[in-house]
Amino acid sequence: MDEMAVEFLHELNVPFLKVASLDANNFPYLEKAAKKGRPMVVSSGMQSMETMRKVYQTIKQHNQNFTILQCTSAYPLDAEDVNLRVITEYQKEFPDIPIGYSGHETGIYISVAAVAMGAKVVERHVTLDKTWKGNDHSASLEPAELAELVRSIRLVETAMGTGIKQMLPCEIPCHAKLGKSVVAKVKIPKGTVLTLDMLTVKAAEPMGVRAEDLFQLVGKSVKEDIDEDESVVPEAKPEVRNSTDAEVEESRITLPGRAAGSTAPLTFSFTIQHRCAHVRLLSTEFFFFSFWVVSFTDIKMPLKFELCPGRMIGGSNPCFIIAEIGQNHQGDIEIAKKMIKTAKDCGADCAKFQKSELEHKFNKKALERPYTSKHSWGKTYGEHKRHLEFSHEQYRELQKYAEEVGIFFTASGMDEMAVEFLHELNVPFFKVGSGDTNNFPYLEKTAKKGRPMVVSSGMQSMETMRRVYQTVKEHNQNFAILQCTSAYPLEAEDVNLRVIAEYQKEFPDIPIGYSGHESGISISVAAVALGAKVIERHVTLDKTWKGSDHEASLEPAELAELVRSIRLVERAMGTGIKQMLPCEKPCHDKLGKSVVAKVKIPKGTVLTLDMLTVKVAEPMGVRAEDIFQLVGKSVTDDIDEDESVVPEVVDSYGKKAKC
Repeated sequence: MDEMAVEFLHELNVPFLKVASLDANNFPYLEKAAKKGRPMVVSSGMQSMETMRKVYQTIKQHNQNFTILQCTSAYPLDAEDVNLRVITEYQKEFPDIPIGYSGHETGIYISVAAVAMGAKVVERHVTLDKTWKGNDHSASLEPAELAELVRSIRLVETAMGTGIKQMLPCEIPCHAKLGKSVVAKVKIPKGTVLTLDMLTVKAAEPMGVRAEDLFQLVGKSVKEDIDEDESVVPEAKPEVRNSTDAEVEESRITLPGRAAGSTAPLTFSFTIQHRCAHVRLLSTEFFFFSFWVVSFTDIKMPLKFELCPGRMIGGSNPCFIIAEIGQNHQGDIEIAKKMIKTAKDCGADCAKFQKSELEHKFNKKALERPYTSKHSWGKTYGEHKRHLEFSHEQYRELQKYAEEVGIFFTASGMDEMAVEFLHELNVPFFKVGSGDTNNFPYLEKTAKKGRPMVVSSGMQSMETMRRVYQTVKEHNQNFAILQCTSAYPLEAEDVNLRVIAEYQKEFPDIPIGYSGHESGISISVAAVALGAKVIERHVTLDKTWKGSDHEASLEPAELAELVRSIRLVERAMGTGIKQMLPCEKPCHDKLGKSVVAKVKIPKGTVLTLDMLTVKVAEPMGVRAEDIFQLVGKSVTDDIDEDESVVPEVVDSYGKKAKC
């Protein structure tokens, strides 16, 4: 905390020197500390961005290894004075050094949010007992909190991921169980040339051609009979009608990848025409190669919009928090009502369910398959799902109850008929589950309803999400996309929070959010720090209940803590303007450093740097950062050794020189 202490610590061979906020504007001190050659960590409480630029330049002249921490010097620190956005501003101003955060707030989630924003150093005061005598204890973490902070930071670091959006191995079980594919809407005889009205998309057994490739089948003929409600599998995939050279230019691709048993590369000729990729198979085995051509228009969508009556999302509006009840109600409407009330009491904005018209969501074989899981409510998957499905009348009852409680009510329409019912029910917005995100006929029909949409993106690639964006955009201006990984529960290493930033770059004119299936709340809080404007989390009354979603859900106390922490972090984001705040004045008045006479200085003396030092002084003198401005000026009164050099005794201090 002073130059002699730095000398001692250097002699002690500490690994790095920490510069506290009150010395950040003490430039002689900074220069001497930097010249020691040890790495430095510099806090920036009570300082302006202009001062921090000078700090950076001063240290950089002598030392390349240092970091700057955003800090607000108040104890304890209120969330509205944290100003986390300064981290981003520092990253822009000083791109060649790590940026960190030194926090004096209560709790851990603001510090966790700082890590999500890129903080590479986090500093927190610690204590064994917050009730002990001393100003810092109330702003400190006790051992259990410190341990939870470390655990949460490591969790969020793991959860950041690569930012590459693609289906992950952990999503395969969900995709195999609920992923949708193309099914015959009617009986299709061998040789039939397919039209769109012959086909639909369902969760089917066995899985057929991918839902997103539905349009590519139009105009092709089938090689064998396909029964109504039967999967359209690649083996019975339509042959391609020939295109003439006059119709469209043809390109040829040789793929190094091989189908099982093949001894030669697979070779394809393809043409792109309208929304259909025509593939001529030239080898004896089938390999499905998909294409998509889109024409982006100049239509711009709002970055914010009204998701529910009177409730905007995006922009500077609060994060919209969805309590995903789904089917965690056990098929009991009274439990469902209790969960709606709990969601409201915990502060969530919306209680959401999952509505299916089962014969439209699944094909017959999928409903008839045995289901022997410990989570099963029936011998077959159909019996299981029917137990959990509420009737239309029950949905109306739940909607009315939600209105009475005072919380928004909606559901994911898990098939086109469910969407029709929800539209009739007049829900404020449609939620598109990840299983339907690549179901483009469904997306188009849903978008045309004109209601706002929230679209999850589990099991999808960035290429698919670009298509989703364009498909919805053609018909609906008001929608958001959520980063999601479809695994229950979700491990931190599969979360991939950096996709949020990639979505923000890819789709800058819509709000981006996060739908999480991980344990705990830290990762969801981190998503908000990264700019998520919608958070969706599954909720339950008891994680031990039967059902595969319960383990990945939040119990009431966790949901309440999530809401509280999100609102805390939102308040902590601040403006990004780095300046001394009113809350820092008490600390500055008590511990702020100023210029002091190192020796007795007679009246009329012209000041030199070796006559001056910087200390915590009474009364406060010339600001520490202005010490160099005093050199060459004369004093108008005697100044005793160790006495403050106040502005009044320095001739022309603070005055601009006349030209």
